[in-house]
Amino acid sequence: MKKTSFDTLCLVTLLLLGAVSQAGAQSFVRRGDSRLTDPVNARPPLWTHGGMRGTARPSASSGISGHSPAQLRRAYGFDQITGDGSGQTIAIVDAYGSPTLQQDVAAFCAAFGLPAANITVAYPQGAPAANSGWALETSLDVEWAHAIAPGAKILVVIARTASLSNLLGAVDYAVSQGASQVSMSWGSNEFPGQTGFDYHFNVPGVSFFAASGDSGAGTSWPAASPYVISVGGTTLHLDAVGNVLSETGWSGSGGGVSIYETRPGFQNGWQSSANRSIPDVSYAADPATGFPVYISNYGGTSGWITVGGTSAGAPQWAALSALVNSSRSKALSAPAEALYYLAATSFTPDFRDITAGSNGGFLATVAYDLVTGLGSPAASTLIPSLSTYSTTALPPPVLAVSQGATSLANGASVDFGTATQGAAVVTQDFVLANVGNSDLVVSVSLQTSAGTSAVIASAPGFTIVTSPTARIPAGGSTTVRVGMKTNVAGTAAANLLVGSNDSTQNPFSVALTGVVTGSTAQISASSGSTAISSGGTLAFGDTVVGVPASQTLTISNAGKSDLKLTGWLIAPANAVSSLPAVTGFNAKDFAALCGIFSPYAASTAQALDFRIAGPFPLPTSIAAGKSANVQLSLNAFTLGDKAAQLLIYNNVTPGVPYRVNLTGHINPNPNSGRISVAFSAGTVASGGVASYGVTTVGVPVANTFTVTNTGSGQLQFNVSLSNQTATKTGGKWTYRPPAFKIVSVQSMTLAPGQSSVVQVQFNPAVSATSFISAIAFTSPNPSAGSYNAVLTGTSQ
Repeated sequence: MKKTSFDTLCLVTLLLLGAVSQAGAQSFVRRGDSRLTDPVNARPPLWTHGGMRGTARPSASSGISGHSPAQLRRAYGFDQITGDGSGQTIAIVDAYGSPTLQQDVAAFCAAFGLPAANITVAYPQGAPAANSGWALETSLDVEWAHAIAPGAKILVVIARTASLSNLLGAVDYAVSQGASQVSMSWGSNEFPGQTGFDYHFNVPGVSFFAASGDSGAGTSWPAASPYVISVGGTTLHLDAVGNVLSETGWSGSGGGVSIYETRPGFQNGWQSSANRSIPDVSYAADPATGFPVYISNYGGTSGWITVGGTSAGAPQWAALSALVNSSRSKALSAPAEALYYLAATSFTPDFRDITAGSNGGFLATVAYDLVTGLGSPAASTLIPSLSTYSTTALPPPVLAVSQGATSLANGASVDFGTATQGAAVVTQDFVLANVGNSDLVVSVSLQTSAGTSAVIASAPGFTIVTSPTARIPAGGSTTVRVGMKTNVAGTAAANLLVGSNDSTQNPFSVALTGVVTGSTAQISASSGSTAISSGGTLAFGDTVVGVPASQTLTISNAGKSDLKLTGWLIAPANAVSSLPAVTGFNAKDFAALCGIFSPYAASTAQALDFRIAGPFPLPTSIAAGKSANVQLSLNAFTLGDKAAQLLIYNNVTPGVPYRVNLTGHINPNPNSGRISVAFSAGTVASGGVASYGVTTVGVPVANTFTVTNTGSGQLQFNVSLSNQTATKTGGKWTYRPPAFKIVSVQSMTLAPGQSSVVQVQFNPAVSATSFISAIAFTSPNPSAGSYNAVLTGTSQ
């Protein structure tokens, strides 16, 4: 991986969000909304390559890394477009701005062979204070908007602060200056009353683009406004010339369903929620590949930084809009409606559908999703399609639903009949036909009293076995297969909901019913004379380190047919909700599949708190009226309370295991060594602070830690030291070399009563700085205890 002139950096989060009072949100005025209660601050969704949030360290390298403009233009098809955005104005709205913007953009253009940029910087609210994070955001937005539409004029409107009132005032100013596309690489949490401020973006002939956020699943404003095109993020891998190797949903891409905004008409059929969802589209955002940005003063250092985040996509989509509008006689008046219309009629040519990846709450899937929206631009076809797009009314699509040879009315019922518990899933096929004259877009879900989901996990119930095609041309049809699950006896009931852009019957609902009859086998468990129901507890009591405890669990079948045991698993106590149903796997395969605790994995068995001790092979079938014993053991490797659960998969409740909670407690072994530590410069208890005072650079200070074995057995100990090498002061991160080091250790194995001296030296290399480190004394034997302290010192 190439290095930039700054070492691996992470998210620069400028300002945390304040809450908006309802009173403040109800009243507003144009040109800045001065009555919008402050502080309501926005932050740019901006990432620099690598690291954790908020760190910045200089790098010794001066190379350029990340996707180049030529690679990005090829990847998204801009290199096949002849226009350059001439005659158009792209407005970039940011806070604080960058005092070196013009010279930085010039350096960027020179490095990549781009024509000089036509940039006007406006400060309608007066000169702002300096802010290096927002300066980097401004440089990113302007440099990369110019890279995509080099002929467009760029109007940079700088808000005096990052408050929403100032930023919205800057947006209004950009519109007043004739910009046809406005980029907003910032956002705030959604707040009550936000819909009252959506009018800032309801301007015919102006396209507004906002970053969806960089914290994964979740929504933000103004991205959630129905008058704004929300841009999500992808992970884009290219070859050297820009050919796409892969593009997947980025883990940081903001996406979800708005709390306050209702679903706009252009999203009908694309998602079934009653509220607005984001993002609408996507663009490369992953900082692991990122975009090179030149900036003259970022944290006191000049050079190239590789930047990512959805804030990189918003200005480049705005540049795409400039390419579109430069070839139209009149700017697009409803760009979001145009994008969704084109997706419904010519999805594959105009968009790259992103079907893999996750933002931590949602998956990228076929067609629209809450990670990448409609997908990334296929500019070579999308721009011509938008250039000729017209709002001429289309004939409506019409949804018709049938089951077998029976046509169904909205609200009809379908009975799945009766099935035996444990039998194969009972399925029914529903045909969704488009009997109208334009493309029909559909989505399906199942609804119970617990809510709506593509796959309902509660049992008994239903599941979608085969999903339909999302887009159905006039005269076409698709099939959705629904299955009734048989894992638990009882009555199954749910509603099949078909969402579509047929506004006369959205959603189309079908009531599903069925019955699952019970099995005649039974399962129960006991320990000695104590019965343990599913969800009950088998207690191992107390033991000491090095002395395992054991219990015998009896599994019985009081039914009239064979009890089939399809899998055994010891899992963490908190893993219940994440364990999938299992049939047809043996326990070893299932444990490997789930990546969780397994008594069969030789490499991990000795590290488990609980394990199945035999007899092997474990029983797979218990005849009617019979029982079988299983030996369980509690390993005694680590101290404290222990908890796990034994899951027994069976044919009585397929997919829902019989669950036995396992508990125990490990106490210290009284016959082991014990760690006791004394600091030479004062009494410092474990967890305390050992101060080395103040010294001059080049004049080391040495202190000692004396380790004594106060136990009755031999003690083997380890000592480790970690230095804090970066601190944050005034919003800036500073890197410094480590100042503490271990100079000598007498011995690390001690008999009872013996001591060992560990010498630790403080030798700072930077003056006028406070240093922090941490020292820890540990033992492989948990009964020996441990000691840790914070080391501090100051240089002058």
